[in-house]
Amino acid sequence: IPVSGRSDFPRPLAEVPAGSADRVLVFRAHGFTIYDRAPQTYIDAIYAMLRPGGVFGIVDHKGKEAVPQAEKGDNGYVNESFVIGMAEKAGFRLEARSDVNRNPRDTKDHPHGVYSLPPTLAGTLPFTEARERFLTIGESDRFTLRFRKPAETDQVRP
Repeated sequence: IPVSGRSDFPRPLAEVPAGSADRVLVFRAHGFTIYDRAPQTYIDAIYAMLRPGGVFGIVDHKGKEAVPQAEKGDNGYVNESFVIGMAEKAGFRLEARSDVNRNPRDTKDHPHGVYSLPPTLAGTLPFTEARERFLTIGESDRFTLRFRKPAETDQVRP
């Protein structure tokens, strides 16, 4: 069920009864680290929505693993290990990862974080050298992960 606009998520959504969704896909929603609730509550809510055997997929702006995850995530980057840790804590099993959305040109040290890059291009004006540099880098380096909620026969929730 597509959700548009702001919602009360991660509070339960009446449109998505617990254990009824086949899959939940999250794209560039680094809000897991910047909204008013603890990030784990979002992952736990997704786990609750999914039926046993359901899939949780996520694509997000990949942070530098050598730099601890920023509590508020102001730069827009999220450490892949941070997301994997939360998902596994919720009970998910990492099933696959892909490099399809990787961009090695993204050094992740831009003045406005990920927002310096396209499509936002924060802090730069058209036809400037700075903007051209960010356009050359392209969009952010991203991780792509697929998790599965264990089937009822093999669920072992921590």
